[in-house]
Amino acid sequence: MRSAVLFAVTLGVGAVAWLFVGPVAATALAAGSCPLARAARRAGHRRHQAEERAQAEDFLGAFAAELDAGGPPSLALHAAARSTARAPSRATTRTRPAARSRTAWLPLDRLVADIADTDDPGQVLCLAEAGSIRQLGIAYRVCTRAGARLAPVAEMLASLARADAVRAGELAAALAGPRSSGRLVAALPAVGLALGSLAGAAPLHVLLTTPAGAACLLGGGIADLVGLRWLRAFADGVERRAAPVAMDAARPHGQGGAPEKPSAAQRRTRLLADLPLALDLIAAHLRSGGTISSALATVGAANGGALGEHLVGAARALQAGADVHTACARLVAVAYPPRWSDRLGRLGRLAARASHAVPHTRWPALTQAAVAAFDRAHRSGARPAAALTHLAERARAEAHAEIITAARRAGVLAVAPLGLCFLPAFLLLSVVPVVLGTLPGLLPPG
Repeated sequence: MRSAVLFAVTLGVGAVAWLFVGPVAATALAAGSCPLARAARRAGHRRHQAEERAQAEDFLGAFAAELDAGGPPSLALHAAARSTARAPSRATTRTRPAARSRTAWLPLDRLVADIADTDDPGQVLCLAEAGSIRQLGIAYRVCTRAGARLAPVAEMLASLARADAVRAGELAAALAGPRSSGRLVAALPAVGLALGSLAGAAPLHVLLTTPAGAACLLGGGIADLVGLRWLRAFADGVERRAAPVAMDAARPHGQGGAPEKPSAAQRRTRLLADLPLALDLIAAHLRSGGTISSALATVGAANGGALGEHLVGAARALQAGADVHTACARLVAVAYPPRWSDRLGRLGRLAARASHAVPHTRWPALTQAAVAAFDRAHRSGARPAAALTHLAERARAEAHAEIITAARRAGVLAVAPLGLCFLPAFLLLSVVPVVLGTLPGLLPPG
């Protein structure tokens, strides 16, 4: 509803400007109002994400406390859902309809009713809107199937939810610099126009009534919009790498019931994002007395998606008599970054780095270390649970470090749109109109 109102306001501004200042100026004004509407919508989405993280943290903490009190998982789940259910805020109700139309994720305030009406709470949790609750859904499936203790896993997920909230704040602070600088520099032409008007140069008259001014308005407006979009692409690339995990726990459906078909790059990103939780759950399964093949099969079936396929395939290969390194060869190969030099050459590799499309460059070594732990357990019966838990913690820490590094690098890369887009826009929208407006006064009378 809010997007429709903003769109109607934009059309109204464009229509009024068309009548009074001409088609070129009307187009520029209408185009300039679109980033404002988009910024308001994105601000509401960020508020919704912050509230979602807070609710998920409360839910996981309450569930861990109920399990620690000795209650069974199903009753603890109901009690935690009832105790943390709250009415949706204004920001949440504004943002949620659009999110529901794109995916099948369920908001937290609907978990109470959905959990009460199902015999498989893990499936409902895997459909939750919050990524940390989807992680709990996978853990619930694994622990109930394997007979493993769920309380330690729930406490770990509650701690991770609190850490994710802190990390989200660090990421927002790291990206605030390029975002605020871009908005400030994009608004400088308005300051230049105001100063030129106070000096008596009439730059607005030049922009809105002369052919040269219309050309400057069109070119400067396009340069300003391109610069804003360029800076936003840097920030969006970093935020996509910090997207919620457990994306493949349940297969979301879009409009019309068509299943989502992620690209190869999306599948790889989701696989790497879900891998730390898989290592923790494999460790929990092994602590309950399971074997490597049964742990891989159980965790893979519970997770689903690309990671689940590789884990189940490795379990089947182990059961068929293959060694661990052969069975996990595909999983190790997926952890390596794509060979851009073979596909697009050096230009493609540089473009991938600039758009932050190559995630987790240190993860191949971590994956090989996990496979080595599997191999030791398979050959000698060693207990790899502690090593797997340590690797999962290390993977999360290094992934967050790479995301923060990418956010800081985005602040450095912001120099490109500042020099190539915002500076020409400032010249076209403020300096040139002021010069053109002062020319009649500088010329000698004829």
